[in-house]
Amino acid sequence: MMRLKKTLLFFLGLTLLLMMTAACSGDKETTTVATTTKPATQATTAGTTTSTQTPATTMPGVTVESGTGQSGADIPDGYPADLFPIYKGSYITGVIATDGSYTIMAESKDDWANVAAFYKDVLKTAEVTSSMDTGSSFTSFGKIGAYTYNFDVSATDEPQMEGYETAIVIMLMP
Repeated sequence: MMRLKKTLLFFLGLTLLLMMTAACSGDKETTTVATTTKPATQATTAGTTTSTQTPATTMPGVTVESGTGQSGADIPDGYPADLFPIYKGSYITGVIATDGSYTIMAESKDDWANVAAFYKDVLKTAEVTSSMDTGSSFTSFGKIGAYTYNFDVSATDEPQMEGYETAIVIMLMP
């Protein structure tokens, strides 16, 4: 629980840092952050149609998107899914994409150990600098392809979506 809070705090801080960097770029220009909304996703249940909208915040070179409703956030264009795939059936809770760097936050209904085993297999081709495997989480840092990665999977008792028990965080930087 504390690990998830620290991870979420880190990403909040990263987002604020990116916003401050864009606003304080040395020029006296004002950077405007625009909020866009993806088209509504419609679902039909027993004759009732519901729709959800996922807000995405964008500024030059930066996209921040949060998952809402049942659809979750979209994986950004250019994300190297062939190199670092998203675990099957994951709900994408948040995405930060900036100039070829990607941070993906997701949750899975599967046990953390099964998700960790999947990613340990993915990381067989990586140059691992550091990794730690505890009784309820797996963290790894290193290089994979042209990216430096930071990865964490852990059990969570504070999921964003009911029935999801594993938190996944993937960071890729060129």
